[in-house]
Amino acid sequence: MTPPGDVLDRIAAANPVEVSAIPRSGAPDAAALRARVVPPAPRSRGRAVSVTLTGAALAGAAVMFTMALPRGTDGPTGSPPPGPAVSPTTLGPTPSAKISPPPDAPAFDMEILRPGGGENALSGRRFTNASLLGRRTVIAFWASWCGPCRTDLPDLRRIAATAGPGTAVVIVASMDPPPDALAALDATGLPVALDRRGTALEAFGATGLPTTILTDTRGRVIWKVYGPGLEGIEATLQTTPRD
Repeated sequence: MTPPGDVLDRIAAANPVEVSAIPRSGAPDAAALRARVVPPAPRSRGRAVSVTLTGAALAGAAVMFTMALPRGTDGPTGSPPPGPAVSPTTLGPTPSAKISPPPDAPAFDMEILRPGGGENALSGRRFTNASLLGRRTVIAFWASWCGPCRTDLPDLRRIAATAGPGTAVVIVASMDPPPDALAALDATGLPVALDRRGTALEAFGATGLPTTILTDTRGRVIWKVYGPGLEGIEATLQTTPRD
C-alpha cells in the first residue's frame, strides 16, 4: 500500500493550489505538505477535492480533439501547406447548428481540381459564390491528412446519391496537396475544389477540419457542422426546397 504521504506528495506536484483542501485525517505529513504549498484564493470550498467529467465535458473534449488534430501526424503525406492554425476554441459550443436567419455565403474563389459528373457537376474552372446559385450545395472542407475527415466520406457519398437533382456535394481540399487529395477522393467521384491555404475555410468562420457547410439555392448558409457527423445536414436537405 502506498504511504499516505507519498500520495499527497503526488497530488501536490500535480495540483499545488487545490491540495490545501485535502482533509488532514489519515495523512501523517499533511501539515508539512499544507505549509509548503501556495494557499488558494479565498472562496467557498467543499470538504475534499474531487475531479469529475460530466457527459457534457466529455462531449466537448471529443469535439476539441477532433478539431485540434496535429497536422501531419494522421496520414502518410506529412504536414500540409501553411494555413490558419487549428483553434477549436474559436468555434463556439455547438458543433452542428442551423443558421437563422441565413446569411449570404462569404466571398470565395477556388480552383476546381475535378468537376465531378452528372447533373450536379461543377462547371468552368473556378468554384465561386456563383456556383451556389440555383441549387443546394454541401461544401465539405476536408483534407487527406485529417483522420476524422475520412469518417464523413460515406455520408457525403450517400448525400450525393440520394439528395436528387438540385443538390451538389463539393469536397474542398483545404491545406492539402492536390495529388494527395485527388488520390484519397478518387473513389468518391465527387467534385473537388482547392482551398490551398485555408482562406475560404477561414472566410466561412471556421479554423478546423472537417467543417461542412450547407447553402440554399440563393447561396445563403443554412447549416454548419464543425467536426464529423452530418445528420443535421441530411435532415435539413429533406425539408429544404431544391429550387
